[in-house]
Amino acid sequence: MAQFDVYINTDRNSADRTPYLLDVQAEILSELVTRVVIPLRAATNHHSWVISRLHPIITVDEDRYVAVVSEIAGIPMTLLGESITNVRHQRSEIVAAVDLMITGF
Repeated sequence: MAQFDVYINTDRNSADRTPYLLDVQAEILSELVTRVVIPLRAATNHHSWVISRLHPIITVDEDRYVAVVSEIAGIPMTLLGESITNVRHQRSEIVAAVDLMITGF
């Protein structure tokens, strides 16, 4: 598991709305049985409430998803499906959004 890996959401209750989960947990904490994730939702469905600095757009397989940083959560590692890509090239936007969520800046 690597920071900024994108995983298939295996939860049947939420996978339709949130097909992917973005792992933002620092790799130094890989011994924990939980991971801190951000839900990724189709960008086409969420324009009315998206705050650009708080909800960066992440591209997965050429499709655009909103990283819903305002719903960041810790989940058991066992709930993560298969890692399909890594978006570390968008690290700056993701970290800035998490920082805005926590500090307000």
